[in-house]
Amino acid sequence: MKFTFFTRLLFIITTFSLISISCSKDGDDDGDITDPTEEQLPTNKQDAETKIQGKWDVNASGEIRSVEFLDGDTYVLEVTSSSSLASRKAMLSARATLFSVTGGFKSETGGNSSTQKIYGKFSVSTDGKTITLDDIARITISGISEKSFSFTITFTENNREQSVSATIVAPVATSQKTQLLVGNWGFSSWMYYEPADVRVLESKGFKPQDEGFTFTATGTMIMRYINFEQSSSDDPETGLPSEVITNISLDADVYSWEWKDSQQTVVKVSRNGETFEITIENLTQSRLTARLDNDNNWVLESL
Repeated sequence: MKFTFFTRLLFIITTFSLISISCSKDGDDDGDITDPTEEQLPTNKQDAETKIQGKWDVNASGEIRSVEFLDGDTYVLEVTSSSSLASRKAMLSARATLFSVTGGFKSETGGNSSTQKIYGKFSVSTDGKTITLDDIARITISGISEKSFSFTITFTENNREQSVSATIVAPVATSQKTQLLVGNWGFSSWMYYEPADVRVLESKGFKPQDEGFTFTATGTMIMRYINFEQSSSDDPETGLPSEVITNISLDADVYSWEWKDSQQTVVKVSRNGETFEITIENLTQSRLTARLDNDNNWVLESL
């Protein structure tokens, strides 16, 4: 009888000890779990590229108001109009002027906006701690989480620095149409060009899809266009004056977009007080057809 009692007691003590050890181990494991709301340094280049994706609003006043990192290597930096970086923004190009006349929307005309948006390419260091924005600035990451982002930005000009604390921007209301619209779109054929100009562009390696739009989930729209200069010269064969396009390059303007109506059939696009509307007539994963304010039609394909 005593043997049975002590056997049961030993069994209970042993079981309790095993449970205690198991609980202790579980507690130790909890210490290794990363809190997604706690800022951490990225572990490498790929980790940083994943975590910085999206638009980040700066919490305090200063030269930088927001920064957005898109898939790939594209960034959009919003700065105050008084910033020396704002002067880097190219003047309204001949192509953008042509769009404003024939494309059915208004391009930037100066306006009274307090900020300017700069579009460019970024690269991340191998260790994931540094982001280079073209040749204008370098970002040193202090920490990043799902909701917040702390960093120091060092401007190439004068080597000046600004410490930044930013929070993630919520995406545009999620819907099937939003999911279809977000992404890169290119024109399926040349728009508003004379045949002679098309031949010049194609000889330089350009194609219709180089021009188009990128819609982001956070309400940013990037308009891509071919920038060029036009000059008059005499045709060597006929001796008659003709327009010649030179200094050809790709450029982009940055806008904000939102759905105008609850049915999500009209996109309202704005920039520095100027707006235009895009009426979506057909939208699929591979094709976008739209009508502009002046009834011009666009046909774009997904890139």
